[in-house]
Amino acid sequence: MRENLRLQLSEVEMLRSMYPEEDELKVDDEVLIDIQEFCSGKTEEKPNGLNFSLSIYPDCESESYLAIDLSCYFPQDYPNIKPEFFAKSQSLSRDVQKELNDDLISYISAFDSGELCTLPAIQWIQENGDQYVAKSRTEGQHLKQKIIHNTVS
Repeated sequence: MRENLRLQLSEVEMLRSMYPEEDELKVDDEVLIDIQEFCSGKTEEKPNGLNFSLSIYPDCESESYLAIDLSCYFPQDYPNIKPEFFAKSQSLSRDVQKELNDDLISYISAFDSGELCTLPAIQWIQENGDQYVAKSRTEGQHLKQKIIHNTVS
């Protein structure tokens, strides 16, 4: 377990270097301290799983839009078992948000047990997030046209 937790700590440190702004990466510092103390042998009490979230801005050539927020949960045995990810954004309709999360889970499920997959998940959202935002906008425009058409009729 300690080795898994050490890997989690190194992954969080890498993310902190990539997302240095306080509002970009939010980590449960109490659990982080518990993990550090467990790994160093200061305590034998097993720490809780680690929760954190970060704001991802997908690669996009069109106008700017809101970030996609990725909530992450590392169970104690990650990376031997998969972490939990949940992406959300005000730029996405509920249906498109569900589709994005389903596709993200599918992408992550292809990784072998023991593989770190947080950075690949972030990169996947950066590379693909704009498609979901565009789809959500298109659906919103179709709905607006339908409402206008029904009102005029």
